[in-house]
Amino acid sequence: MIEQGSYQQALKEAHQWREALYREEVSEKISTEFERWLAHSHTHQKAYKEALSFWQALEGLEAPLTSPLKQSHEVRRKNDFLLFWKSRLLDTLSATHLVGAGVAAFIFVVVAFFSFQPLEQPSSSNAKATAFASQTAEIKTIQLEDGSILILSADTSIKATLSDTQRRIELEKGAVFFDVTKDEKRPFVVYADDFIVSVLGTSFEVSRDNDVFRAAVESGVVDVSFPYYIANKASRANAMLTLDAGQQAFASVASGLKAEQGGSVSAIAQWRKGKISYQGETLNEVIAELNRFSAKPILLDQWIPADSLRLRGTFDTSNIEAVIRTIASVHSLQADISDNKIVLTQED
Repeated sequence: MIEQGSYQQALKEAHQWREALYREEVSEKISTEFERWLAHSHTHQKAYKEALSFWQALEGLEAPLTSPLKQSHEVRRKNDFLLFWKSRLLDTLSATHLVGAGVAAFIFVVVAFFSFQPLEQPSSSNAKATAFASQTAEIKTIQLEDGSILILSADTSIKATLSDTQRRIELEKGAVFFDVTKDEKRPFVVYADDFIVSVLGTSFEVSRDNDVFRAAVESGVVDVSFPYYIANKASRANAMLTLDAGQQAFASVASGLKAEQGGSVSAIAQWRKGKISYQGETLNEVIAELNRFSAKPILLDQWIPADSLRLRGTFDTSNIEAVIRTIASVHSLQADISDNKIVLTQED
């Protein structure tokens, strides 16, 4: 596992190496030192790959090849800003007295406000959104016009828009398993607020619970993006990941976008088979999902440290009360089950 502090240091060094190597003259000594630095660890290699991606994006921020007179005032102002900050960033990276944490912070701020743009939302006059929803404890299967199959988990709602250029799904709540028909001319994009999953044709799950977003891939490849947040506000800079079969990613405002390795394909969207599996999720996350399958609302006593208690195991969605009893037993809680609600409290 890569430590965050060491990775940030490696990323700072990676940006410095990229700038040094792209000068007109690079000595053999510098080349040798760079190769030694790159071979030192996987962290260095990952950081340098990210730095290259950043610079490739930055180099694309040029004014369009049209006369300024034909551009709107807003476009001209934006392009002036981009070129100005690009120049400032290049100057900063080459200034030895600013190399260090100041450079890293400067890079982050510039990227966040000026570099990347979020994925454009489709605009098509012939596209209309269609709403679909499942009820509590209901699993619902939908087939779209393009042949793609969507399986909605319990208490889930979406909007689907199919245009000539894109197939768009807005996940409003819950979880959906997608088996997407391949169409290279129309990408299939799932939006869960700022959490965006894009594919051409594959099978995967997307879920959202308490502002925590998740994507898990059963087959094929998916691209996931989520913005960097500054003071709890989304910037224009997006963290991006590419996931293969068996991989998954999580995102939240507090933690950002993170990939998780070593997942099992068979564990993806187990609710399709009447099962739910937990690998250390917090009690808050567990109860949020169980409420989608429970005919009775499940409530947590305010004194329970629900963000620190965790659950592991696979359970049957047809017997939520048994799951609650297991949770109570594991964490020394009391389960009060009545005709109209379930309440977990601390033991007396």
